[in-house]
Amino acid sequence: MRNATRKRREKSPLCLLSVKPAFETPKLVAFSLEKNLVTRPYTIYERAEGALLGHLDIDPTTCQNLYFELGREIAALVAIPVPDQLKPILGADEEPDIPKQIEKCRVADAITADEAKEIETWWREAEPRMAKGNRSAIIHDDLHPWNLFADPSSLELTAIIDWGDTKLGDPASEFASMPLVAIPQLLEGYRSAGGKVNDGFLVRALVLGVSLALWEARGLETSEYDRRWWRLPPGGWAEMRPQLDRLLES
Repeated sequence: MRNATRKRREKSPLCLLSVKPAFETPKLVAFSLEKNLVTRPYTIYERAEGALLGHLDIDPTTCQNLYFELGREIAALVAIPVPDQLKPILGADEEPDIPKQIEKCRVADAITADEAKEIETWWREAEPRMAKGNRSAIIHDDLHPWNLFADPSSLELTAIIDWGDTKLGDPASEFASMPLVAIPQLLEGYRSAGGKVNDGFLVRALVLGVSLALWEARGLETSEYDRRWWRLPPGGWAEMRPQLDRLLES
């Protein structure tokens, strides 16, 4: 399952870069930024094999090998050197505004007033431990179970899709959109492929994940998105807080 060579592996669509690493992503067939055929830029890829991970009716804890491979993919991606002239084109990610996200969530009645206080207290305690991250690495910035294809039988990672949010940012943010049960194996795979984990890396990943969880609470529907795959677990903050603490203590 941790095979480095696969026949399906194609070149990455990161066509603005001078390097051409191999990633688990469908082959790019065509693209245009000119808006001469349609009114917006477009990309066309070969059809991805497998099924979207978030649509598989499985326990997320059974995908440890897939998480390991995804961690290795992240390490390969953030290691790509980005020429200075391309940095303005790629843009950069933004720091999360946790208090603002908490307030939006509370106003939307997605969390209670008590939960809002507990989440803000947790964030205030975590913030000093975040340290400064490398914000000049190239990141996918949208790695979640509905942008990952997997073989339904082997649960092998077969494709990473939706590269439209690719930008420069902190590699820790690549760990923010996956369920918390995925984090240990993601980190193991990342480290095994040479990914650098500095002081505060895990804390930043978890803080960014809390920001995303607050958006999920008010922005996603369980009828369309299986909550087992969210960063915010089915039990809400009461279930999430112990998981966060265990990860920080590990």
